Amino acid sequence: MQKLLDTFISANEVNQLTKLINIFEEDFDREVERLVGDNAKADTILSATAKTIRENREQNPNFYDKLSQKIEHILQEYRAGRLSDEDKLKHAKDIRAILMSKQINADSNYPSAINNQVCAKALYDNLQETMHALPTEEFIRVILQIDEVFKQAAKKPDWQHNNDIRNQIDQSIDDILYELEKQFGIHFENPTEIIAKVRSIGINNYVR
Repeated sequence: MQKLLDTFISANEVNQLTKLINIFEEDFDREVERLVGDNAKADTILSATAKTIRENREQNPNFYDKLSQKIEHILQEYRAGRLSDEDKLKHAKDIRAILMSKQINADSNYPSAINNQVCAKALYDNLQETMHALPTEEFIRVILQIDEVFKQAAKKPDWQHNNDIRNQIDQSIDDILYELEKQFGIHFENPTEIIAKVRSIGINNYVR
């Protein structure tokens, strides 16, 4: 993904604003409309989106990686001549709308128990495949349990840099995985990788 973003952002075909405005700012649409041509507008939207992906990926790797794949698909289709400038702009706007909604598919609503919790939704996105064997209600319970670990840790000053707290987080997640294996007879092949991923997601969502 990093190679895609670096290539995209530095590509000659990308016509950026002199000073690229954050995609969430109110002035973004007005600045894009100042550009001449649908291709220039599309490239600016995609470039700003790619920048946001690169800056925020660690909060939710699953979501942002899927979004970057959509950008790559748009660029490939355009280069192959299967998209007009107008089509490219439409798809670029769709990509921005996905980024703004933080939801890849319109029908992929989160369970109500986590719908207003950013970190829990990120955990949900990134642990679905790993914990697919769990009943849905149990999976949501686990997500909320892990989220609570970070809620409590984040109350302590400079917690993300404190090795003792990080070790406590790792141990808490390890204990949760162990209990799941024991209760449901499942086996996590790479618990160390799972713990590292969960820790990264939690830290990047709770550190402001």
